[in-house]
Amino acid sequence: MNTTDFDEWLGEAAPEGHEEVYSLYKTVSTGEGWGSYSTTTRGQQRFVIGPGGQVLVLASAKAVKAFLAKIEDEYKDDKELDMESWYGLQRTMASDNS
Repeated sequence: MNTTDFDEWLGEAAPEGHEEVYSLYKTVSTGEGWGSYSTTTRGQQRFVIGPGGQVLVLASAKAVKAFLAKIEDEYKDDKELDMESWYGLQRTMASDNS
């Protein structure tokens, strides 16, 4: 499946937990694979591949920025923290619960 629809792709990729959310965010923001997500870039387009092979086509830098904002809005429960700080807090909380 190739799509430019963020909601459709996220519904199929279904990132769960802070590790997967952070991996997806880092993959899109850096253009390098993280965890179970990978990416390729051709010109202005970035193709993000999910764990089931779903492909999200981000056609421009504006689309990349919008998708990153969507990830933060939908998956990050503390809107005051940036993604790095949120991830660090989640990891600390998870290790405290172990």
